[in-house]
Amino acid sequence: MLDHEVSLSLLLLALIGWANLRGLKETGRLFSLPTYAFVAMALVITRDWLDQTLLNQRAAYLFKALSDDYSRVFCVVRYYLAG
Repeated sequence: MLDHEVSLSLLLLALIGWANLRGLKETGRLFSLPTYAFVAMALVITRDWLDQTLLNQRAAYLFKALSDDYSRVFCVVRYYLAG
């Protein structure tokens, strides 16, 4: 794939140029799906990062607050099952 990097880049550039020549309405339709997919994936990644950050902070706080080993196991299982 790296051997064809320049040719693939030129092909992609030609496709984008061809799409832009078709007009604003058609270009908007053509580029809307990849744009919405990018925004959706960015939101999913951000939500996942926030969940992991908040979950790790809550779990660390509970581990400090609980001294019993069975309570720690319960908390780990509970947060694991919560997603």
